[in-house]
This record gives sequence, structure tokens and C-alpha cells, in this order.
Amino acid sequence: MKGFGTELVTVIIPPDRQISDARSLLQNEHGQAANIKSKSTRKNVQGAIESAISSLSRFKNAGERGIALFTGAIIVGNNKTRQT
Repeated sequence: MKGFGTELVTVIIPPDRQISDARSLLQNEHGQAANIKSKSTRKNVQGAIESAISSLSRFKNAGERGIALFTGAIIVGNNKTRQT
């Protein structure tokens, strides 16, 4: 995968943390992302955070090994991006 570094979001949840804590943190970060000046960067960051929140809704807990989640807009060619 290839994307713009400032628009990619990594979420790592250790096994002893609650999914709800991570979702709350992501919702707070989504609000903070509204302060990003560049419209396209703001849109991509908020989209990545929304994708992460949505993905976390599939899990009840972090399991015995935790969760690592990578989201963002990736480059698919000719100046086109796709949200992952």
C-alpha cells in the first residue's frame, strides 16, 4: 500500500485495553481533525478515523494479542485514491 503519511491512521490496542476506550479516543481525534487547514487532508484524515471507528465495531474485545488497525486513503494510480 502507498499513501500520504499525514493521511494514514494507525490504531494499536493492547490486549488489556477496552475497545470502547479506543473508540472514544478516535471520536475525540475526529473532532480535532476538523482543525486541519487543508481541505483534502482534513477529509482524508476524518475518513480514515471514521473507517477505524467502523472497523472497531466488529470486535467485542482486543483478544489475547491485541489489535493493530491501519486505515487511510491509498494511492491506486493516476492521482486517484481509495479509502481502506
